[in-house]
Amino acid sequence: MLLYILIACAIAAIAVSHARRPAAAPRDMQEGGKAIIRAELPKLIASDFGRTKRGKLLIAEVQSLLKDDRIVFSSALKGKRGLSWSEWWRPRIVYIKILRVNREKYLHQMPSQLIEVLFHEALHSIKGGFHATSIEEECDAFAAGLCAEAASQGIEPPDILRIDGKPVAEFVMASYSGAPRKPDYQPVGESIEWLRKRTGLVEAK
Repeated sequence: MLLYILIACAIAAIAVSHARRPAAAPRDMQEGGKAIIRAELPKLIASDFGRTKRGKLLIAEVQSLLKDDRIVFSSALKGKRGLSWSEWWRPRIVYIKILRVNREKYLHQMPSQLIEVLFHEALHSIKGGFHATSIEEECDAFAAGLCAEAASQGIEPPDILRIDGKPVAEFVMASYSGAPRKPDYQPVGESIEWLRKRTGLVEAK
């Protein structure tokens, strides 16, 4: 009897999670978005960013997301440009915002903007799990996206990465004020000293 109850609870949880997922944009927009990503990846692979350990790890994750069909374009992200969706019974899905102009017309973000969002979410995908995001992980994710965006544009990112004119850490601390600090956080493919230098992040007490 207990087994049947557990199975019923699992089925109910899956149904609820499925109902809460952002709705996917039409199929042609899914294919168009993936085509943009495939066109951008060779530039990133050949860039200075793509030749670093960090760049290689992030590019490999994006390639895995593409291969496994775990990138979804949606106009229902409620103000967010990207979203990582975790479910305990399947690998993480990355959602990327697509603009809905009217009932039938949709628009993708500019390629470099799309890449910025994708690499941000790819970092969260690498970190995985069901833990609450930390200030450190958000700084790491924004740094990943901004460096990938610069590589897509063929430019060098600034020494201190910025969002809306503010150092990344300052932006993250204001935007994710409820997120915890994680003193033992390890950035993807880099040192914590690198992350502090590039984002202005102050060591957690």
